[in-house]
Order: sequence, then structure tokens, then C-alpha cells
Amino acid sequence: MSYTHMFRYLARLKGLGIVLLTATIGWAVGIPFLINTSSAAQLASVSATASSSAPSLSTNYAVVFTTANAIGSAAATFASTTRITFDPTGNSFDLTSLATSTADIVITGAELTQVADLAACNGGASQIYVDRIGKTEPADYVEFKTCDTDVIAAGAITVTFRNAHVTNPAVTGSYVVRIGGTMTDTGDTRVAIVSTVTMTASVDSSLSFSIGLVASSSMVNGDTTNVLSTATSIPFGTLSVGTSSIGAQDISVSTNAKNGFSVTVTENQDLTSANGATINAFRDGNAVTGSPTAWGADPTGTIGSPNTYGHMGITSEDATLVGDADEFGTQLYAGLTATSTRTVLYHTGPADGTTANVGATRVGFRVQISALQEAATDYTNQITYVCTPIF
Repeated sequence: MSYTHMFRYLARLKGLGIVLLTATIGWAVGIPFLINTSSAAQLASVSATASSSAPSLSTNYAVVFTTANAIGSAAATFASTTRITFDPTGNSFDLTSLATSTADIVITGAELTQVADLAACNGGASQIYVDRIGKTEPADYVEFKTCDTDVIAAGAITVTFRNAHVTNPAVTGSYVVRIGGTMTDTGDTRVAIVSTVTMTASVDSSLSFSIGLVASSSMVNGDTTNVLSTATSIPFGTLSVGTSSIGAQDISVSTNAKNGFSVTVTENQDLTSANGATINAFRDGNAVTGSPTAWGADPTGTIGSPNTYGHMGITSEDATLVGDADEFGTQLYAGLTATSTRTVLYHTGPADGTTANVGATRVGFRVQISALQEAATDYTNQITYVCTPIF
């Protein structure tokens, strides 16, 4: 054997020994002893929920993620970051109006306390604050930091973006929301931006108006009727001097008019006979077209003034007339003329036809004469109700 051959043989043995030694050490202490590598852990769960998924709409978001590892470190002057990035590659969201204040961004979790900023860190064990917001290229993001030396234990964290300061992408589709930063755990979720759905419907308008009879000896706004009315007539009969004759009718309205309705009353003329005599409007021919008043004394019956010989008036039980005013109060009356109208039932929304002051009321008519009222057997006029819905 030559010396050269022997040298080469010993060299091979030495190389093999180094390989065996290296393999033995690697097996004993693990490969990281030789190759120091590290990789982020996956978040246990992550989701992003928008209050609206409509394109281009400014909305609220709730991003919820559960860490498998603690955030932060007790090492001196070390702060860990957590970054939420909306659409990391496309920059399709708009965070322009989002501020770092707690009015816009709220961070909650069982193991953390949110403070306003770095200056508000006060030595608590698990404090975090909004550090900065990226509002331009290459991506829109919000980044939080733990206070120096603080540690936030693993668990669920919710970040709420309030006051509609996150504007959705203009184009429909699926977009990544990424959780990352210098913290150990990372993860992606997605939000779907979809077109709004236009829902349409129609409801036919409805209106029902009816007039009902009221028996004698019934109450109407504090007075007692002594005339039996029907839906189409109020037969006062033969009038007695110094005694009022009172008749009434029940009116009802059923409608789905959004803005309600009004019912008014007018007459074509004063109670008039064929010979031209009249029973004039309450009071004494000077129609009370303003605020209703008490019936008071009998017609004055002044010789030579036919308007004072007798009068007829109207009252209503509706306590919520225009402006919610109970203008007829109790036993108050107004006059009717052929050129004026009087509101007797009013409501500002749909009505069922039965509820008092909403869809139903009672209207009273009162006549009284003096001894000078001209004789006639055919006094007559026509009362007209007008129901006007406001859709």
C-alpha cells in the first residue's frame, strides 16, 4: 500500500466520522440546532362582519379573531403590533374618514384593556391602543400596539369599526381581510360585497265612510238627544218654543291613508220653508264659524230681526280635531252656513272605523226657536259630509 493511498483512506474515514457526529448531534438536539427557522401560527378563528355588504356604502365592521398565542412580550421596551388589512392586494376599501379614536374603533376582549394612545399606557398588564391607520397605497389597514412590556393572553378579540367609516369596494366580489403584524398568529378571512336587492310591493288604497243612526235619549257631547235620527235624515218634528231639539249621527271612517283623513260638514242653506222663512245659523244668524261656544240663552227673538227668531248649531265628540284640539269641548256648538265647512272628525294616520277620536265620533245637531219663529211645516235643508283621505 502506498502512502498516498493510505492518506486518502484516512481522509475518507475522517469525513465519515464528521457526518456521523453531525447526524448524532442533530438527532439529539433537533434540526433547529443547525438551521434556525421560524413561521407564524394560524389564528384559531377569524371573521369579518359588515353591517351592509352593498358596494360603495360606508358601513360598520366587526372583525373577530381568536389567537392561539399571546400577543406582546414582557421584554423591556418591546411592543407587539396587530394589523388588520382590508384587501391587501387591491386597496379597494376606503378608510379615509376613519380615526384612531375610540369613538371610531373599539377593541374588546377578556384579556385586554384599550387605552387612547401610547401616552395613555399606565403600566397595566394587558393594554393595547390604535397606533396608526393606513389610508393610501399599497393597502388600507389599521394597526394596534401593545403597551411596552404588556402581554395579552391568547383568546378572542373583537375590533369594531363604528360610525360607518369603512367604505366598501365599488365592485362586487369577495375580498380578503387579513390579520397580521409582528404578533405570532396570522389569518385571513373574506367579506362578500354584493349588489343590493330592490324589493317592491304595492298596497291598494282603501276608504270606507258610513253614517249611523242615534236613538233618542242618547248622549252627544254632554247633551241628551230627543230625536231619533237615521243615516239619511234628522227629523226634528214640530219644534217647541224655549226647548231645544237635539239629534245626532254616528260617523265612522276606515282607511289605510298614511296621512289620515278629515271629515267636514256643510249645508246647502239654512233651514228654509217654502214661504221663505228661515231658521238661521247659531247664533242669532251670526254664524259661529270660529271657536265653538256654549249654547247659552234662547234665541233673542227681536221683533223685526228674523235672524234672531231661531237658530241651529252643530257639535262633535272628536277630542282630537286638527292640531289635536278638543275645540268642541263639552256642550259647545258652532254654526253652519252654505259658504263654510266644519271639521267634525280628523286623524293623522290609518283608521279602523271604530276607535273613538281616530276612526269614529258622534256629531250632534241642535235647533231652538223663539215665539217669533215663522210658522211653516216644511223647513228643510241638506247636510253634506265630505270625507277626504290624505294618502
